[in-house]
Amino acid sequence: MTLLAVCQGDYDPKSTKVLQFRMNPFSVSQRKLTADLEQLREENRKLTKRLQIMEESRGAAVNDLTARVDSELHASAGKEVEGMVRRYTCDL
Repeated sequence: MTLLAVCQGDYDPKSTKVLQFRMNPFSVSQRKLTADLEQLREENRKLTKRLQIMEESRGAAVNDLTARVDSELHASAGKEVEGMVRRYTCDL
């Protein structure tokens, strides 16, 4: 095997073992960033819905804004799931 082949990542599986760490710092960091990003997206959805409800109320008092936001997001998520089920199921 030439030096160039080794530098490009080629290896002989008969004489070389490649180890992969379970708790690889990069993988752990990547999973945390993905979880943080998903949490931020969820928070963004809630805040956007809250703003939309407040704008629709046009200054009127909105009773239990948080509960209304959660219920509307839950209802829209259900519709989204139903749409995905219809899109990905085949007619038998």
